[in-house]
Amino acid sequence: MEGFFAILILNQAPELAPPQNLMVGVRSDGYWILWEPSPTDSLITRYEVFRDGQFIGRAGIGKYEFVDKGVSGPHTYFVRAVGGSRYLKEVEIWGMRLPLLLWKEEGYAETKPITIAPLPGFTASYEWQGFGFGGYRLEWGFRPQGFVEVLRKGAVIVTLPPGTQSYTDPSATLGQADYTVRDVNSGMEIKPNIRARWFAVHFRGVKVSWNQVDQGFTLMRSSETREQDMKTVDRTPPEPIAQIKPGESTFTDRGASKEIAALLRSRSPMSTYRYYLVSEDGSRVFFSEPVRPQPFNFMKLPVLIFDILFACVFFGFLFAARRGKPMFIRKIAGLEELDNAVGRSTEMGRPIVYVPGIGTIADIETIASLTILKHVAKKAAEYETVVIMPNFDPMVTAAAKEVIKEAYTEAGRPDLYNEDNVFYVASQQFAFAGAVSGLIVREKPGATFLIGYYAAESLVIAEAGYSVGAIQVAGTASVLQTPFFLAACDYVLIGEEEYAASAYLSHNALQMATLKAEDVFKATFVSFIVLFSLLVSLGVSFIFLS
Repeated sequence: MEGFFAILILNQAPELAPPQNLMVGVRSDGYWILWEPSPTDSLITRYEVFRDGQFIGRAGIGKYEFVDKGVSGPHTYFVRAVGGSRYLKEVEIWGMRLPLLLWKEEGYAETKPITIAPLPGFTASYEWQGFGFGGYRLEWGFRPQGFVEVLRKGAVIVTLPPGTQSYTDPSATLGQADYTVRDVNSGMEIKPNIRARWFAVHFRGVKVSWNQVDQGFTLMRSSETREQDMKTVDRTPPEPIAQIKPGESTFTDRGASKEIAALLRSRSPMSTYRYYLVSEDGSRVFFSEPVRPQPFNFMKLPVLIFDILFACVFFGFLFAARRGKPMFIRKIAGLEELDNAVGRSTEMGRPIVYVPGIGTIADIETIASLTILKHVAKKAAEYETVVIMPNFDPMVTAAAKEVIKEAYTEAGRPDLYNEDNVFYVASQQFAFAGAVSGLIVREKPGATFLIGYYAAESLVIAEAGYSVGAIQVAGTASVLQTPFFLAACDYVLIGEEEYAASAYLSHNALQMATLKAEDVFKATFVSFIVLFSLLVSLGVSFIFLS
């Protein structure tokens, strides 16, 4: 033929091999047919998929899966590899002669058919372990260059990758901790550091059960994981997890992800598992119902118990407080001196300067500071003393105006309230510190209250108050700034004393109950810390996990 010629690459039609390891899985949208490439994949032009003897679709070169959407129930599938020999054909394009590689479809090869069907009685349930022993945690100090063998009573139980420095043996028996770690390359053996693991509530895995069969099967598992957007789905094809012997009817899948037991939350993915029993010759596949997340995550059971106990203690104190039962709260010097500081400023005829720090209205320290501000402003209104309050944040300024106005009203002196004494200064840290320091030097207050969130400006402002001879009451939860306040101020609220001020000053039943319940649980936790520390000192080493 003029302008064309053909060169035969293979003189005779090659013998094609069928696709390998045909498997059918189940997805939420249908059946998932998967296979491995034919040994003669380079000669294959396409793979054709048949269901119950009928052609249903094809997969192109390089694709080895097909989704039969919308089907259910028992079906039989097989895959046909279609192909033949290759040859070059010269074509003319835009005046140029170019070789084109083509295939001759000279034959096909088919897989053995595989039947998939649901299996009645093929179920999966969750296995939970209450408080108890969860195995031994092994740790060794050196970093091995080769593979690592872990021996228990002289027998190898696992071989770990190079560089591994720890291992947890979940199958261990309590009291039997005879372990040795061996570096395969050097042959060096050492005794690892061993700690017991104790679980509050532990997810052991998914227990799979089926009606007893008289032949062996391969147990396989596939999964579908929905990501955070709930639209993206990551699917894992069926993978073998165990070899089932004749007569066996149960298996616990300890490799199942803990996400299967978790609640479906907006920030966590959801894993759905499905299990399969595949016959030894691969001709039959039975699948289970999907294993979906439970409505309750038992791993969070200790948290629920703790919340219930805290609620019981809290309501107990609340009922006692409402009946008028006195509740002891230790004396807090900084809060006891609030009234004295206001009185001293009144005697000297000087104003009070109240600085809530550089926090925003969203900071808990700022909210606690506004609670103390109300008490100070109410006392100042009774003594007819001016309260000056410079602010770092505009929102705090607005909130402080309302707090002081309400305090003056409750004291019966709303006429003394002057909103110009509560003002915004600057939202730059040291510009604010300089302005407040200048204000203190000019006004020479009799008392300054530095309560709230503070950073590096704390000592600058505190030194200004010290220089004019003002009595100073400070308070912050920052452990970095507390030493500066201790050095420059007369009284300091340390840490949580600032948060306890509301209950301390108001004696409100609800706030008192909350404070007492927190104290009870803090004392309990400290006791446990001391107890566990003593046990560790005595050689009882363990890990407690929930």
